[in-house]
Formats: sequence, C-alpha cells, structure tokens
Amino acid sequence: MAWQVEGQEPIAIQAGTFEQAYKVTRRTEMNVKVDLEGLMVQAILMIDTEQWYEAGVGLLKSKVDEASLGYLGITIPIYIIGEVKLVEFHTGH
Repeated sequence: MAWQVEGQEPIAIQAGTFEQAYKVTRRTEMNVKVDLEGLMVQAILMIDTEQWYEAGVGLLKSKVDEASLGYLGITIPIYIIGEVKLVEFHTGH
C-alpha cells in the first residue's frame, strides 16, 4: 500500500461537518488468482481510494476512485462501487 496525505479540507457527511479533515489517497496493489473459466491466472489487483480522517474521531469517509487488474502487461479496468461514510459520532461526555 502507498499512502499520501494530500492536506486538510472541509467535509460534510451525515455525522456532521468537519472543517479540517485530513484527505489521504491510497493505492493498494495485491497479487490475486483469477479464475478464467477454469484457467487460474496470477494477476495484480490495483485499487485507488480517497479517505478523510479527523483527529480524535477517525475515518470519516472512504471511497474507491478506480480499480484495475494487471495481467501480462495489460491493464483491465474493474467497475467497483465502494463508499463508506460515518453516520453518527458522540463524544464520551
């Protein structure tokens, strides 16, 4: 995994508005086996995500931007819908 902090920015989600959320991009690459109608092939799965974090809260939002499968020098796009959002947050008081 390769993580990059892009900076801070406001983000509004169901749990509230966070003015100084840290935006982080992440590229995940992993070796996978893919079954192509009985033929098992080794490939590389690549997933790019954007995530927002708030100090003292944790993960606010995560979404998949792009995904692909690499095989023999060919990159095949994969359609993935993925988004996670914090819906509620309470302090310990």
